Amino acid sequence: MKIKIIGPALFACIALVQGCATPLQQITHEETTRVISYYTSLPASSQSKREVTEWVQADNKLEECKFFMGGDDPWWNEDGSSNFWDGDCKNGYAYGTGREFSTSNKHGKANTLSVYSGGEIPPKYYTAELNDKKVFIEGDISKVGVSGNIIEVIDDLGLFNIKVTRGTVSKAGSFMEKVDLRSSEKRRVKVYPNGFSYVFLTDNDPTADLQFSAHTMLDNNYVGFAINKYRSGAVEHISMLSGQPVYVSLPQSYLNHLQMVENEIDAKIQESEQKTKISDEVMATYKSRVCQGKPHFDFVTDEIYGMVCLEAGPLTPYKAQAEAVVKIRNNEIAARVAAERASDVSQQNMQAQALQGFVSAFADMGVQFNQDATALREKTQLQNQQRPQWGQNNNVYGTPVYKSSQCTGSVVNGVCTGAIIPSGIPQKCYGTMLNGQCMGPQF
Repeated sequence: MKIKIIGPALFACIALVQGCATPLQQITHEETTRVISYYTSLPASSQSKREVTEWVQADNKLEECKFFMGGDDPWWNEDGSSNFWDGDCKNGYAYGTGREFSTSNKHGKANTLSVYSGGEIPPKYYTAELNDKKVFIEGDISKVGVSGNIIEVIDDLGLFNIKVTRGTVSKAGSFMEKVDLRSSEKRRVKVYPNGFSYVFLTDNDPTADLQFSAHTMLDNNYVGFAINKYRSGAVEHISMLSGQPVYVSLPQSYLNHLQMVENEIDAKIQESEQKTKISDEVMATYKSRVCQGKPHFDFVTDEIYGMVCLEAGPLTPYKAQAEAVVKIRNNEIAARVAAERASDVSQQNMQAQALQGFVSAFADMGVQFNQDATALREKTQLQNQQRPQWGQNNNVYGTPVYKSSQCTGSVVNGVCTGAIIPSGIPQKCYGTMLNGQCMGPQF
């Protein structure tokens, strides 16, 4: 179900400015808590299969050398499958750091970077490549899930793209950030085992109308509540409790709850980044052994085996296409920005000409314009009187809003950790700030 997008004309009622002809329904803290509790407590699907495990002999080893296999079914035993280990063996089992290579009907050509501590102790996995499916994983990989990066290469009908998922992807719950080459959007998601999810969408295209959205979903349907922030400064609160979008006013406690969820996602992503660093260290140790000279093994093609030694690893074949897609996307955004600036300049010139004519007409009539401090003070007082009153829990005086390019340090949850480089008079946010996004009017 697609949420209807409204324009700035309705912002006065949405932003709770006094004098609305149709007051918005006030959603209470108790109601948002009840809705959240309902969706998060729904039972998860019980269709998961029991894992099958086995220690199998490496086809390329003459001595006894077994390594670990696991999955929903014993695909490694199907006709035509093959399983290889390029590491050492000790007491009949794989030992130390190496890569497992397999070929099967289910997974095609695949390999994993593994570390065995000896005996029948399952290994730790640090990378996985599904070469035929063009999926590449790095981080902490287990039967429960992945904490790290999942990279998917798509080349359907010539529409090349690369999708990247960072964070923790698990049956017990997922915390992810999703981006892809063809989109300027970034999605940060928390998914429960039952499929209920929080989705935070940020569009980095400065010309996009919808710049930020926070909503909840179940089985790809919008449920619960949503908040949209537009480039114009308009903010809308939406309830999906009736099955259709209804514009409402959400309590401050719900905005605080969303911020807590975002913080939780951030923590999991940072944790996954540490897992990825460890994966990189293990890979560096492995490459120091196998990337001296030109490695060659009979059980796998030189192209697949040696790809790990290249700078971009298994993504090397797609590097040129990826750079071309990014260049096209950036050029398209730059063209839209330039077109908007040209339109703004044209409009400003027209306004300047009209103002000059206005001033000239009054000058001919002998009217003198007084631009002293008294007039400026009166104008400021009038503007302050016209600002909406937001109530006890809102930001009456405004919070300055700066562009990320003005921050000399990193930006964490929308807050600059360095110094601000001045650039004109900043706009102010007269509402709550949520992850660097103004949830009220901004001017």
